[in-house]
Amino acid sequence: MGAKLFVLGFVLLIGLSVWFQKSYMANFGSELVFDKFNKNAVQELIAVRPFESSQYAAGIMKSQIKAKEMRYFNNGRVVLIGDIQYTDHDSKGKVSLVITTEKALGEVVSDTKATSFLNASKKLKSVILPEVVRLKLSGDDVIMTKNVDVDFVTGVLKTVEDVELLGPGKQVRGKGFVYQMNTQEYRMGGPIQATLLPSLPSNVPASNNKKGSKL
Repeated sequence: MGAKLFVLGFVLLIGLSVWFQKSYMANFGSELVFDKFNKNAVQELIAVRPFESSQYAAGIMKSQIKAKEMRYFNNGRVVLIGDIQYTDHDSKGKVSLVITTEKALGEVVSDTKATSFLNASKKLKSVILPEVVRLKLSGDDVIMTKNVDVDFVTGVLKTVEDVELLGPGKQVRGKGFVYQMNTQEYRMGGPIQATLLPSLPSNVPASNNKKGSKL
């Protein structure tokens, strides 16, 4: 009787462990599936807290990404969580774009020339930013939106969600947004609603306006 109870307890413990791991992984993205009894399943390889990675070219910083936590999986997927900040730099090393959010689901690929993510043979190909995203452009325009896709291969950042732009003396709302990192140009989809502000919001400093156009 005691042996049967022990076996039953052991089976329940294993079942609870598998349930907990599956439920825990679900918090980091629906595409991540963990099963410790399946050798072909997705499994976590690396966890780093806090995480910071920078990319340089000819001694000049090209980009940097920071987060409270980074988790890397054996299928090439990566999850970043908490206080995420990505900065993109121009050819002179000046910050041209700052992206801040709380969660990112990304894909890492092999690249023998890469020096920007995890090690000298990995680079970040793309990320999905499913939560609220704040974009600080090289001028003084600030974009607020959500559900942003970032393709680091083409340098394109886009969303189909509602977009709000705050800048010196203006507030613009639209639907959809595309930003090109290389040229620092953006396009906002319509219908467009623009408001001239009598005074500048306290969180947006005064400077030159940023160039932009309608989709």
